[in-house]
Amino acid sequence: MFESELRRMIDQLKGITSIVLWVPFNEGWGEYDPARIADLVKSWDPSRLVTNNSGSNCCGFDGGNGDVIDDHIYVGPGTTALPTATRIAVLGEYGGIGLRVTGHEWSPGNGFAYEMTPDSATLTRRYVEATGQLRNLIDGRGLSASVYTEPTDVENEVNGFFTYDRQIQKMDFAQARAVNLSVLAAAQGSYLPVGQLASLRVTTSGHTTKYLSHSGSPSVTQVVSGTSTDAVKKASTFWVRQGLASASCLSFESRDVPGQFLRHSGYRVQLAPNDGTSLYAADATFCQRAGLAAGGVSLESYNFPGRYLRHINSEVWISNSSGANAWDNPASFAADATWRGSSPWWRSGVDLPLDQARSLQVVTPGYTDRFLAHSAGLGVTSVVNASSSATLKADATFVVRRGLADPTCYSFESRNFAGHYLRHANFRVRKDARDGSALFDADATFCPQAGRYGTGNVSLVSSNLPSLSVRHYAAEVWVAGNGGPHPYDSPAGYAADTTWALVSPGRRSAGTRPTPLIEAPSVLLERRGWSFDQVGDAVTINLCVLLWAHPGAEAALAAYEDKVLALFDDHGCTLLQRARTDGADGAPTEIQLISVPSQAALDAYMTDPRRTTLAAERDAAVARTDIHRVTLV
Repeated sequence: MFESELRRMIDQLKGITSIVLWVPFNEGWGEYDPARIADLVKSWDPSRLVTNNSGSNCCGFDGGNGDVIDDHIYVGPGTTALPTATRIAVLGEYGGIGLRVTGHEWSPGNGFAYEMTPDSATLTRRYVEATGQLRNLIDGRGLSASVYTEPTDVENEVNGFFTYDRQIQKMDFAQARAVNLSVLAAAQGSYLPVGQLASLRVTTSGHTTKYLSHSGSPSVTQVVSGTSTDAVKKASTFWVRQGLASASCLSFESRDVPGQFLRHSGYRVQLAPNDGTSLYAADATFCQRAGLAAGGVSLESYNFPGRYLRHINSEVWISNSSGANAWDNPASFAADATWRGSSPWWRSGVDLPLDQARSLQVVTPGYTDRFLAHSAGLGVTSVVNASSSATLKADATFVVRRGLADPTCYSFESRNFAGHYLRHANFRVRKDARDGSALFDADATFCPQAGRYGTGNVSLVSSNLPSLSVRHYAAEVWVAGNGGPHPYDSPAGYAADTTWALVSPGRRSAGTRPTPLIEAPSVLLERRGWSFDQVGDAVTINLCVLLWAHPGAEAALAAYEDKVLALFDDHGCTLLQRARTDGADGAPTEIQLISVPSQAALDAYMTDPRRTTLAAERDAAVARTDIHRVTLV
């Protein structure tokens, strides 16, 4: 019955020219044999595209054929499926951001939305944020089309541009149009956003794997791919700046050599430091024009009108098609002078020290004694100082790793839980074990940019939710937007709360006193005002450990230490002496003298899962730990 009716429907409607795509199944409703049904539909009307099951990522299953891979992601746009050699990638549904307008609802007060907003301004901003993310998916994921939910409110949904009765425009249509046009510009290769990173791809046939780059000073084009070196990717990435000579034009600052811009001299384009002269400013300014060839963008010299940024023989010049010079060769001039604005090959705006331990210090005034830490698997901010426990100091220390999902960004591995990383899940930042999934790796990758607050700091932008940044809110850590449906999206304090000082363990940012954190299990803890150096690996280490209990928790401290000291034999460690005091006059509750055979043994003991799983018990009992390296006499 279904197939008979489907055939009659297609025969009846296929003469309507506005129909571009047939979708026999949506989100798995009534889905069966989707591959066979898609082939049937294609045989009945081969002139149109076919999706076998729209939204197969969320519901039902994908038949594996047809012309389109169609994801539904709310609010999204999220991370869409990649296209294949025979199927384009489409985001068939995203958005669903709602606003109820009293007096214009089908069911007053009851309409559904995937995310509700309080007013038109918030709805507009959220639409602009969500839709703007499509730009990165075009280059980054090969996205070909998207459909927003939805043009108007319907009976039980209030997520339209218009109300149910079509009487009220629910958002600022000028802003909506502007972001829509920016998405189209990204698809056409002409989107070059001021203040953001971008790369410029060659459009000349046979050379489309090449990008505008620099080799030392001269500007060149070179092949860039995912396997290219960091140096090549950075050299092929530029900051798009407001034109140095004209605010209506553009200048391009090197990502890897800050302060140096593309400028022409003797017609050759090169990278050179800004000398502050008006000549330099003019030479380094280019005005964006429609691509001389189909699509893309052409960049006309500000002070040599009629000459455009052009590649020829892998060199870059300002040229015209006159034939007056070798670089003015009219052959393929239009294509050579047309570029495609693309997502940057290097996404991080700030470089971080790879494979080094760092701590993330809060910079919000009044809270600068706090650091990002993990507690019971959740991201928090904790006060960390000289009297903090060794475990808390370790909990607030992370090793900077190359991004798990994008090597031009970064991931943060827990220093005391090897293989565990900071990641977001349902917007909360967590410390979880890497599970090998693409989703985990994306959730655990962050692209640092210059901090929104102060100088010399960083903001950590989510790799897969680029409108969200790591933010502390009420001592919890989230990925958050600047205004949104959740309390942690509050615009109040957003710039400072999403900015962090990346500091070496045991140090605060400039202007504050040292705060001792632990750099590694193999680094001894620092006392207030002085510290020990890291010890070598092959010598016996003798340590004096001083422990202070929380008031009334003296017995709990002793019980905890009984458990962890019982692990010593497994690591070749020796408890030489153990003593207790009455804690009067600030004396430590317990004193231990221990000996460990090597640095490796100390590391193994500190990270022993039987010990780390007792973290909650330890924190409830132990208020402070000091460790000193000593010499036995």
